[in-house]
Amino acid sequence: MLRQITWPQLMAWREYDRVEPLDSERYHAASITAGIANTLLAIARSKKRFRVKDFLVEFDEVKDAPSVEDSEAKANVARMKWIAMESVALANAEEKRKRR
Repeated sequence: MLRQITWPQLMAWREYDRVEPLDSERYHAASITAGIANTLLAIARSKKRFRVKDFLVEFDEVKDAPSVEDSEAKANVARMKWIAMESVALANAEEKRKRR
């Protein structure tokens, strides 16, 4: 398709996708979830209401993710690796004991 489409057509489709994404299943799921949540809130007589975007998962924007250079993030990764290795070692040791 990219070989047959012109640059202006590609830009028009890109703008259309920004306004109404072809992956609208995410939007529909978020819309249904917001509707159910708002119905339950109304039954509970709560004044709080959710919006669709409260349940919409955004894959392109990662705002709160720590930087790889962040020393605390590196320490957390090192801890997770150590825990995983220890868990495997423990499981292997238990298997060896069962075989004896």
